[in-house]
Amino acid sequence: MELKMFNIVIHAGYAKAASSTLQRYLFNEHPGINNLSIFPIQNIGLSGESDEDRKTGNIYLNDDRLMDFYKSLVLLDDQDYDEDKAKECFNYLKTRYFREDKINLFSSERFTTVFYSFCDLKAKAFRLKRLFPDARILFIIRNQFDIIRSQYRDHPFDPNDFSGGKPVNPDVWVNLEDEKKPFNFFDSINYYNVIRMYREIFGEGKVNVLPFEEIVTDLPSFSKKISGILSIDPGITEELLSGKRDNTGVSWKFNLARSLRRKLFPGRTIMDKLPAGLQKGLGNYLKKGTSHKVKFRGETEQRLIDIFARSNKLLSEEMNLDLRQYNYPGNP
Repeated sequence: MELKMFNIVIHAGYAKAASSTLQRYLFNEHPGINNLSIFPIQNIGLSGESDEDRKTGNIYLNDDRLMDFYKSLVLLDDQDYDEDKAKECFNYLKTRYFREDKINLFSSERFTTVFYSFCDLKAKAFRLKRLFPDARILFIIRNQFDIIRSQYRDHPFDPNDFSGGKPVNPDVWVNLEDEKKPFNFFDSINYYNVIRMYREIFGEGKVNVLPFEEIVTDLPSFSKKISGILSIDPGITEELLSGKRDNTGVSWKFNLARSLRRKLFPGRTIMDKLPAGLQKGLGNYLKKGTSHKVKFRGETEQRLIDIFARSNKLLSEEMNLDLRQYNYPGNP
């Protein structure tokens, strides 16, 4: 059976733009979708449900070969990536799981992130193209100010070493990240450049973009638009997404506890010495409550505007997106 007989959509990101919510509640539950996406199992913020609630029947959680397929695509650098093995795994998935009567949907926010993944976004896009030559691509973008605040809130440490780096304030974090070469976070959320790259690789008409903010401000409109892209029932989409929000933001007390631990006990994993039940209970207690408020100095905000303004303007014009209403940097 030829690949072209299947209708394939790849949700390529972005992280911090409802990807966990979509993967858990829409992609995994809509009857019009054959869900081959990852399933969120480790979020730093509070998640809506236990993993056990959705494990039954979820392909990603029950087939190690699908997990390995994603890992090879998003984690391995060019030296370690084996395209023949990826194709072999892909053919296994196609034979075992692909459906002609539904959208075959793949999703991983790591296609478009530089954190905890292979940093070369172009190389990852070409990997997808060689495996899924006829796929359509879906991007959910988010105001860069908000996505940066969310990323900092999750990891308020030196971005050169999230796991062991010292705590830094938001302005220092931005400076350190902007200096990283050749790939940094701000390159990855330069939406125009990334989306233009995907349009050149997959074709102008194959790439769709929706703003995250519309989920919050106008769910019926968002549901109709994403359902049109996926060719699924919009009423069911709206019902599945109504009131849903996965991976809520990290609280100020959770970040205070992490920062104090790193300052007072650098290199020591205090929590790991506690019983598992106590670790979980304490972690959930610290995560609950008011989110960590992240503010930038005026010069830092201007620096970010200078980085993203032209990109946002071009994206608004080429993709017919009204980003001004959501105050994207530069008010495109």
